[in-house]
Amino acid sequence: MSDVLTLAPTVVPDVVDVLHESFFGYPVMRHVLGEEGTNYGERLRALVHFFVMARVFRDETLLGIYTDDDLVGTALISRPGGPDAP
Repeated sequence: MSDVLTLAPTVVPDVVDVLHESFFGYPVMRHVLGEEGTNYGERLRALVHFFVMARVFRDETLLGIYTDDDLVGTALISRPGGPDAP
């Protein structure tokens, strides 16, 4: 079993990659961003990056699980009553 680790902001690109892959086929994202077109993937990546950076700027927790050197799972933590939006 892999350990769940607290991630540093330096791995944001990896966090974005994992979440982008996870939500690529999610119907809500397809509804919000429009049908898969020539730039659906780019729009999704930008939205995911926005969500991740909102947590980083508030100094909230990013969690991750690695297999070998690859980030394979991640979670963003926003606590009730947490820091104000940047």
